[in-house]
Amino acid sequence: MRLFPLHRHADADAESDAAAGALALRLELERARRHAHPLTLLRVTAKSETWRAAAVLRELVRAVDHVWTYRGDVFVLLVETDRATAQGFLTRARMAAPQLLAGESVGVGCFPEELTGSALVAATGHRPRLAVPSWSPARRDAVPESST
Repeated sequence: MRLFPLHRHADADAESDAAAGALALRLELERARRHAHPLTLLRVTAKSETWRAAAVLRELVRAVDHVWTYRGDVFVLLVETDRATAQGFLTRARMAAPQLLAGESVGVGCFPEELTGSALVAATGHRPRLAVPSWSPARRDAVPESST
C-alpha cells in the first residue's frame, strides 16, 4: 500500500523535471536568439536506467547547462555551444561512462541551424509535446544588418 504514494511522487518528480526542462529550453532559446549565440539540444535515448544516464550527464555539464528526462529520454541543453563542441561533449560523456552511454542513440539539434524551438526539438529525432516558442525567420532580429 505504501508504494502507491511513492510511485505517484516519482511521477510528479518526472513531470516537474520535464516542465523545468521545457522552461529552460524556452528561456535559453530566446536568449540565444536575442544575443545570436549558438545553442545545442541533445536527446539521449537510454536503453535502460534513464535516471542513471541523466545523473552521469548532470555531472559532466557546466553549471549553465540543463539536463532533464522526458518519457525515457534524457535531454541535455548546452548553452552557447555549437554542433562541433557538442560532439566533443558526447565523446567525453561516452568515455566517462562507457557502460551507460556507449551504444545509446543520440539526436542533436542546434540553433541557429534550426530556427524554431519546435524544429530544434524535432532535429533530435524526438517529438515531445514541450511548450517551446516558435519564431519565424522574419522575427530573427538578433543580428542587426551592418551598413557597408
